[in-house]
This record gives sequence, structure tokens and C-alpha cells, in this order.
Amino acid sequence: MCKDKNIKLNINSESFTISQSEFWYFRTMLKKINNFYETSNDHSKAIMLKIPGTGKFRKINYRLYNAIEKQVNQIVESYTREAQIY
Repeated sequence: MCKDKNIKLNINSESFTISQSEFWYFRTMLKKINNFYETSNDHSKAIMLKIPGTGKFRKINYRLYNAIEKQVNQIVESYTREAQIY
């Protein structure tokens, strides 16, 4: 994962490859989306999610948002484990 400096994300059966720097931006964006869902308290709303570095948008709902957030957290945990090895 660290060798090619790209990260593969799967969103609703589509694969996207983004750079590490875009990944960290994407993670920050997901935190803002989480704040939106917590504030609005309406999990039935769908939103448009921009995929960094691709210029593409995807309509997602709360369920799909949770799946994306889980995937991103797993990638971050992987980076954390790799950093502790060295």
C-alpha cells in the first residue's frame, strides 16, 4: 500500500484509486458528512459525495456512508500498524 502511494476505495461496487494526499482530504470530508448526519438527525437523506482526484460524484445514503467510513477506518488502521512496525 505504501509503495505505490495510491489507495483503492470501493464505493457501491465501483473501484476508485486516489493518491494518499487525496485520501486524507477524503477522510476529513467524511467527518463533515458524519457531522451533517448527526446534526440533521435524518438518516434518510441522500447526499452527493465527491471522489477526490477523479472529478466524479456519487449519490450515497447513510447506509453507504457508513460502509465507506468503515473502509476508510480500516485503511487508516492498516497505516497505523505499518508505522508501528518500523
